[in-house]
Amino acid sequence: SCTVCSPTGPDITLGSYGAVQKFGALGIIYFWYKVTRYFSNADRIKEWDAVWLHSPLFPGRCPFDRAVVTIHTTYKGLRGMIQKLGGSLFLKTYYAFMEPVERYCLKHIVNENNLFTCVSPYVFSEMEKQGIEIKESSYIPVGVDTDVFKPATDKARLRDELNIDENALVLLYVGRLTYQKKPHAMIDTFAQIKNKISDAMLIIAGGGELLELTKRYAKTSGVQDIRVAGYVSDEMLARLYAAADFFIMSSQYEGQPQALIEAMAAGLPPILSDIPILKQMVVESGAGTIVDFDSPSQAATQIEDYIFSTKAQDDGKTARIYIEDNMSATSSAEKYLELLSRVRLTDLHTGERV
Repeated sequence: SCTVCSPTGPDITLGSYGAVQKFGALGIIYFWYKVTRYFSNADRIKEWDAVWLHSPLFPGRCPFDRAVVTIHTTYKGLRGMIQKLGGSLFLKTYYAFMEPVERYCLKHIVNENNLFTCVSPYVFSEMEKQGIEIKESSYIPVGVDTDVFKPATDKARLRDELNIDENALVLLYVGRLTYQKKPHAMIDTFAQIKNKISDAMLIIAGGGELLELTKRYAKTSGVQDIRVAGYVSDEMLARLYAAADFFIMSSQYEGQPQALIEAMAAGLPPILSDIPILKQMVVESGAGTIVDFDSPSQAATQIEDYIFSTKAQDDGKTARIYIEDNMSATSSAEKYLELLSRVRLTDLHTGERV
């Protein structure tokens, strides 16, 4: 069994989700401060056998003697992303401030008792560039339930239920709508595609701070057949993957996107931006293509060539097989369980503190 502690619970609620929304990382640091206070009670920690920390930013002492520590992204990587995008002065200042704060916090939990994992090998390289040296680390990809995310058995019926034209060529994006995801570049590229592929359709699913702006941008673009769905339930998400033809992602920066793995599990050939982690997925899986979203017209031409290629026809099956073999939830869970057993706070047989 698992107890989840976060600013929104659901089991232990600490910190303030409102503070996270309003102050970003400062609200997150406040959460980790409250974690330190809450778990400073040794008797309270005895209630659990192992601890799993996700991207911790303890401003002071970590209350746990040993733990599995999973890092999803770094402010080092986010800062590099915003510099490339030419973002606002506020964001540049924000990430420039958070990078040394993150370095300070992470250096204080690097010890022989904590086992580190990352969801992408590029995250480790970002940590190394910050001078954070970890002797033992593991790359464990985000796992996906291949029984939930899978190709449709009756695509025509599914599309009818979702009000999607049976003959449409559907490009699907799933993920938060943030500056690093570059949703406007994706819409600009789709506008070029639509000029040549009249039955093309773009579905954008996900929330985020740019949701309303993306809706307005799609509407004012005048391009037909763009559906901005906003947040959708997990059940609906699996149905959208199964109903689509291709997965598209125009991100400037990623750790390892869960949505991409889900889409590939559903048999969607991926059309991805030219960044290291996404290029790695295309190379390792042998499925999909990389395009330059900084040039919408060039990206559109690349996508059109790929869509009508023989390779694209086979890439759906190739993508599915790759995820089944390398990134299933079962495979990732086994790797995490092995690490959690190594940081147990209690003896497996006697129940005594280690």
